[in-house]
Amino acid sequence: MFTLASSGIRVGAWDYLQWRHIIPIERESKRVAAKVVVYAGTEDAYFSYLTPEAYRELAAWMKYIADSGKKVTSTN
Repeated sequence: MFTLASSGIRVGAWDYLQWRHIIPIERESKRVAAKVVVYAGTEDAYFSYLTPEAYRELAAWMKYIADSGKKVTSTN
């Protein structure tokens, strides 16, 4: 939910989203945001951004998935 609220993407965009489409942005060794490639690989592709808090929650979810036994790759 943090991802949708922070980036403003639609629920349908979630089907196209892969972990590699989330690119952390750091300044002076501090994570300040994350860039999101929405609808990557389509003619409708565009960029959006996540707050550091939203990125942290998404990263925690991906860690939970990995810790649950699912293999997390750049295509997840």
